[in-house]
Amino acid sequence: MAFMLVGLGAAIGAVIRFTISNWVKRVANIRFPIATFGINLVGSFLIGLLSFNPATSINHLLFSTGVLGGLTTFSTLMNELVIFQRRGQWYSLLQYLILSTVLGVGLAYLGVWVAGWL
Repeated sequence: MAFMLVGLGAAIGAVIRFTISNWVKRVANIRFPIATFGINLVGSFLIGLLSFNPATSINHLLFSTGVLGGLTTFSTLMNELVIFQRRGQWYSLLQYLILSTVLGVGLAYLGVWVAGWL
């Protein structure tokens, strides 16, 4: 049952990410990967917000691990960092890496705090 919940949630999250990313690429004509950046930050906050009894909760399996795990993407972040490096865009690489890490962790903590789990 747990595998089905995680798999269903991950499929939903991946489709949401794909839809948002394609929409942002059409609307925003910028080279910075704003879609991945925004999705990962929102996902960090939401994962913090939903972080309760992770070992047994159906909500955790479906939403945090599944939907938000499929929505956010570490591998895409890493690939975009490599693209910056290959283009010699070191400032953009460092900016993206530091902002993603610091803001991502901060927003996860904020989500936990808002939920009252601290």
